[in-house]
Amino acid sequence: MIVKPSGLMSVDGYGREIDNTLVCDSTNNRFAVIDGDSALGPFSGAKAAEMMRRYLNDPTYLNDSLEAVICAANNAIRKEKIGKTIWFDYDESDKHIRNSCSVIAVQIRDDQLEFVQSGNCMLFVQYENGTIRCVTYDHKAKVQVKYHLKLKSSFHSLKKGLRRKYSEKKLQLCYDNAVKLTEAFQKKCLASSNTHKGYSSIDGSRQAISFLEKGSIPLMDIKKIALVSGGFQLLNHKTPGQERWEDTAKQIFKRGFKSAYTKIAVMERNDPYCLQFPRAERSDDKSGILLDVLRK
Repeated sequence: MIVKPSGLMSVDGYGREIDNTLVCDSTNNRFAVIDGDSALGPFSGAKAAEMMRRYLNDPTYLNDSLEAVICAANNAIRKEKIGKTIWFDYDESDKHIRNSCSVIAVQIRDDQLEFVQSGNCMLFVQYENGTIRCVTYDHKAKVQVKYHLKLKSSFHSLKKGLRRKYSEKKLQLCYDNAVKLTEAFQKKCLASSNTHKGYSSIDGSRQAISFLEKGSIPLMDIKKIALVSGGFQLLNHKTPGQERWEDTAKQIFKRGFKSAYTKIAVMERNDPYCLQFPRAERSDDKSGILLDVLRK
């Protein structure tokens, strides 16, 4: 059995430096999509993502489980921040100032697809009969929905003050002010990371490992595998979450990443203030790996 990459993509979001990265080790059948998050603090999400990539690519960890590798990377993210702060106990630090990353990593061994996931990076498989299976679950979506509703409400309240004298400059100012007004609520959302009512995140904390989603499924009848970051979730009027992800998987397996990216980018440009299509930010980085499972 051969697993061969048939599609790779990693593009930045709206007006920002890309903080996503990929692991594509065909020789050792290890693949990952990693999405960095700087939150509201001084630390770089791109650095957290790069730290994760470095550990997953490290040949000394090839015989270790994915969970062990991610645990080691999480500890490294923690140590790097402790070396730059005066915190005595890192786990007592405010979560909104921590950099972190989401990750979906897979390792193929002995006809088994092993996976570990944190955050809103996702894993899908397509079987020979065309059936699509969503292997992972996006817990981050429910938190992002709450934040979007708050942001949208603040934007509309500010927009009323324009008295129909709309211009792109004034609407942009409304949006920027709405983001500032909802910052306290955003901090509350970020505080729910690695809790039972929130979502998982690799942020260097001890709790991060307890909230990993992990497992193994047989490669039986699987013909395609897709790993994607949260920015690849298709935009429509459905609530962000599993239904949207199912639509995303169908699009990617049928037409590939380029088609999905083009469709999302157009909708993002046509909805610059996140009013028509619910999402937490204007345009997130989009990264993905598409794999073909070839049988001899």
